[in-house]
Amino acid sequence: MHAPSRINSNPFQKTMSAISLNSVQALGSVALPHSIRQNGVALSDLPENGEITSSEQFYNGQRPQWQRALSGRKEDWESLQKALVGLFQRQEPILVVGELAKLHETIRTLQSSNAGPFIYEYYKQQILTKGMIIVREQIRQAQGKSLLKRLEETWENLFVNVLPLLEAVLFLVKTRGGVTIRQTTLASFRDVVVLKLNIEDALVSETTEVPPGIKHMLLVLYNVNDSFPPSKNKLRLELLLARVIVPFLGFKGLYYGKREPLIESSEPEILARRRSGDSNRRISRPLSIQPHQVDTLNEMFLNVLRKQHE
Repeated sequence: MHAPSRINSNPFQKTMSAISLNSVQALGSVALPHSIRQNGVALSDLPENGEITSSEQFYNGQRPQWQRALSGRKEDWESLQKALVGLFQRQEPILVVGELAKLHETIRTLQSSNAGPFIYEYYKQQILTKGMIIVREQIRQAQGKSLLKRLEETWENLFVNVLPLLEAVLFLVKTRGGVTIRQTTLASFRDVVVLKLNIEDALVSETTEVPPGIKHMLLVLYNVNDSFPPSKNKLRLELLLARVIVPFLGFKGLYYGKREPLIESSEPEILARRRSGDSNRRISRPLSIQPHQVDTLNEMFLNVLRKQHE
């Protein structure tokens, strides 16, 4: 991948180098000793993947699974959503003393129930989408240079302040598909905010100088490997980068300031051959559960959860 060139010192770089002193101070002070433990489990004792195993997590022998997943958890879901969505609504957000430990206790409570496997999907489809729409609506009316300036400020706040706090709050949550909370959040910002704005016209204008923060944003978002082959949204981002970073090496080839690559890559052709070969293979025995079935179960759970909140 093409590495961004050095940029002269500017307020954006100074802010980036600070990496949210407020966030660091908050994370260092919020975990109070008496709130670190619950049911005899310390944060330092938890496995790296954040899973908390318990026989009660899978079975209690009395109520149906869906009822056990939802019963008595409405307050926990609402408190988690309120805290996380609130981070998107403020500039330079911080957590008050004890708030991080309290949120960890809420997540552990949800994990110890049958709702545990659905925390990540709830964050991705409900909390994160709502937060990103709030962010987008704050700058949606801007155009041209004004849009780029507002978007640069929004990106700086998200990358420096919001993202570290989200990772700190949700480090206990097990994700799916090999992606992290960081990758999921950045991909959502790409899809729900950046590519829903009229950014193409602002970037390709010959009279507009692209701010360094926008270049940084595009490069970071492009390097979010949330899927392979690259999604349509990632390929759209590639075309934007081809205009503002010259030269730029992307999935389709080497670009030099235009929408079409100067030297085409063989990756798309190789991928097409692999897909053709895979389609001719036969599975010797059926899988116990298909990925789309897991997605269906997650969607069913979220629908029930929405009705519970109404």
